[in-house]
Amino acid sequence: MAPGNTINHTTSYWVPNHSPKVLVEQVSVVTGVGYDRAAELGPVASRFYEIRRVVTNLAVLDFETPDHRMRLRSVHPGVTVDEVVEATGFELVVPDDVPERPAPDARGARDHRRARSVGSAVARGGGLTMADDASAEAAHDPLRTPFCDLVGIDVPIVQTGMGWVSGARLTAATANAGGLGILASATMTVPELRRAVAEVTERAPGKPFGVNFRADQPDLPERLALIIDAGVRVASFATPPSADVVARLADAGLVSIPTIGAPRHAVKMAGIGVSAVIAQGMEGGGHTGEVPTSLLVPGAADAVDIPVLGAGGFCDGRGLVAALAWGAQGIAMGTRFLLTQESTVPDNVKQRYLAAGLTDTVRTLAVDGHPQRVIRTEVIDELEQASIVTRLPKAAANALRFRRLTGTSVRDLLTEGLAMKRHQDLTWAQLAMAANAPMLTKAAMVDGHPEVGILPTGQVVGEIDSLPTVAEVIASVVDEARVTLARLGASPAAP
Repeated sequence: MAPGNTINHTTSYWVPNHSPKVLVEQVSVVTGVGYDRAAELGPVASRFYEIRRVVTNLAVLDFETPDHRMRLRSVHPGVTVDEVVEATGFELVVPDDVPERPAPDARGARDHRRARSVGSAVARGGGLTMADDASAEAAHDPLRTPFCDLVGIDVPIVQTGMGWVSGARLTAATANAGGLGILASATMTVPELRRAVAEVTERAPGKPFGVNFRADQPDLPERLALIIDAGVRVASFATPPSADVVARLADAGLVSIPTIGAPRHAVKMAGIGVSAVIAQGMEGGGHTGEVPTSLLVPGAADAVDIPVLGAGGFCDGRGLVAALAWGAQGIAMGTRFLLTQESTVPDNVKQRYLAAGLTDTVRTLAVDGHPQRVIRTEVIDELEQASIVTRLPKAAANALRFRRLTGTSVRDLLTEGLAMKRHQDLTWAQLAMAANAPMLTKAAMVDGHPEVGILPTGQVVGEIDSLPTVAEVIASVVDEARVTLARLGASPAAP
């Protein structure tokens, strides 16, 4: 058995104490589907379940042998092969010619984890220069991060799963443009989700994509079975998934990506085995936390050894480079993709978004009792001024309307409500108000009536003034990122 944080990583696993207590002779299974089952699933699955490198204070080792036994790859300066063999405590596979490579110290290993985001094989300040590390494989292209390899995409850009917005057309367009598109399933019935997954698969054949869930949905097991059977690559979560859910996804070969709002949340999610996290700062749209993106992303990247994606305030290539500098392995954008040609949001609503400035959004508790960033409108002003007594009847009516639209039974609605109350520590008043958000969002995003609905958005809406295609968005972000890297003295050569 191999540790979970070595899965899906092209970078080295740092072991400061080279001894038989922390090293294993042979690897047969990693957390996930394991070597044998991955081999049965084919080369695409196999590449995500191998341990590339193990770096200790004496040497660099790997398991690149037919039976996955540990092999000595290189020794650090002043260390002999015999010393490594003696310290290992079991028989190593030792090639005839073992090279000597510079060794990292603890600080170098930490800096190396940061440097992997941009594909660098050199971490300044820690003395780490490991040309044989797997991250060197991507050094030719700083935008080809390990996250790209994890989910099988060309560029480290994610289109988030926005309720009533992220449908099959938008998700497929993102996938075809080389990014990771994510369907929003919380506002769909199970049959609608099945049709949407089939449509994405048809529109973007062979391209990976994801589906977003709320972890407290009563029918979550059925929805997970659906995407597993359909071969979906990624399951993302707006609320924290349980360890059992993450394990089920890993066993099926899927990547799990929850959204987090604080570094400690990233640590908790990494502890239950998720594959990556989206760190959304307070600039982000919809439900969002208290920590700015510029503090959240580096904090999360330092706290965990799994890929971190930055979200909240991103719309261009300069933002992508900033996220990489903060330690992220890519960015996730919602508002930028909402304002594209493929987005099904009504044109009059898109124009309302385009007219918004940087200071025209607000984080409010009035919609459902949780901080949510939206465009300030008369609807929001009225909700904030209304008392809880006048809001509760409307919220209850909205709950029943949402139940009919999503095919949720009264029993499931009550079960879901109790789960939300328990897991999110809601009062009964907040719980009733929580039904507001889906229906008020639908009024604008589907029905085209912003005068009676709400407009969830990131603060970045004030920087967007056009409605390009999804392909144009991704191409412009990538092109500007390369120009920015060149200006900063990096080497952004295209593949």
